[in-house]
Amino acid sequence: MLAFILAIIFTNFSLADSQNLRSEEKECGEHMSYKQISGCYSTLYRKADKELNDQYSKLRNSPVLENRKNLVAAQQLWVKFRDADCVFHEPRKESDNLVSSGRSICLTRRTLDRLEQLESYNFKKGCNGCAW
Repeated sequence: MLAFILAIIFTNFSLADSQNLRSEEKECGEHMSYKQISGCYSTLYRKADKELNDQYSKLRNSPVLENRKNLVAAQQLWVKFRDADCVFHEPRKESDNLVSSGRSICLTRRTLDRLEQLESYNFKKGCNGCAW
């Protein structure tokens, strides 16, 4: 029972960064202009990207992780996917606030999704094939 409670507590701490950023994402949607929304999401993207890089570094440096090469390859491909997916999401090249807002939203959401994945891997200490 104690192990179960500790697992829940540590899960909540390990996912706190992405959960806090998800709360900020909701606040970005409350702005009234595309310029404000874009600015909010741009700021949030920088925060999420920093947290993502921190989680990636922790995972990459973990002594438990046996397939470090696979992690590096997956992350490099994920970056390419994220960028291509966001170009698909907002293909227009104009630099107006609407286009900028759409790209910022996409980059932020994809980065938060990946952050949650890496946090989960870090919580399990590199156990990316576990049944649980």
